[in-house]
Amino acid sequence: MGDVKPGQDVLVFDDAGLQAADAIAATGARIEIVTPDRSFAPGVMAMNLVPYMRSLHRRDVTFTVTFRTGP
Repeated sequence: MGDVKPGQDVLVFDDAGLQAADAIAATGARIEIVTPDRSFAPGVMAMNLVPYMRSLHRRDVTFTVTFRTGP
């Protein structure tokens, strides 16, 4: 919502954190999006995914897939 300014380095751990990541990346923060899935945002349809991915790639967002914490 823009009430709080994000830090310089931001980790988004989410299955489909596209809107949040895009909004945070627009502030100039460095973003890494981490998902436990083997692909990013599998539940997001291509017509919605493609514009977000283009925007996030232009902002040099890092994507990490198949990452889980704990045992």
